[in-house]
Amino acid sequence: MDMNEGVGSTYKYYTGEQLLYDFAYGLNYAKFAVEEVGSDNDVVSISTSGDDSVDINMSVTRTDEGNLFEAAQLILTAFVVPVNVTDNDDCSYVVNKMLVDFVRTGDVVEGGDAVEVGMSIAKESFALANDDGALYVYGGDFEVRVNNGVEDVVVKKVSISGEKMLVSKFPEGQQKQ
Repeated sequence: MDMNEGVGSTYKYYTGEQLLYDFAYGLNYAKFAVEEVGSDNDVVSISTSGDDSVDINMSVTRTDEGNLFEAAQLILTAFVVPVNVTDNDDCSYVVNKMLVDFVRTGDVVEGGDAVEVGMSIAKESFALANDDGALYVYGGDFEVRVNNGVEDVVVKKVSISGEKMLVSKFPEGQQKQ
């Protein structure tokens, strides 16, 4: 694969072999456990016409023995993954995943210490570009995958309903010829 040009040259569109190290791999030297708290929903339903967002609250616990480092922080990244997008005939390419948010814990000093962190993913974060470069939120099924730099630690299924919603147009005079 030529990583210098065209679709497929970023993590968003890459369809080649499994990556050896995923985005943000190795940012932490301490060990942490992450679990979602305060949610019983298997699927979060939002609408293109409402003022909806996907809220994810997590408890992060330091699990390593002893204090190898005086204090450690964990960076969690959130990716939106389109699973089954509808009404997107004007999109030749649909991304594999999109980085939409990240959060960093405060210092976690002792093994066993826990902190709470949260993310709020706005519906506009689910927008996909059509062939003219305009961003639309389309109906369909998505996943929000929260990653700790090594693996997905929280996966939230999201169902979006309603007519496609324009988020932003590509600037005039900039459309591809």
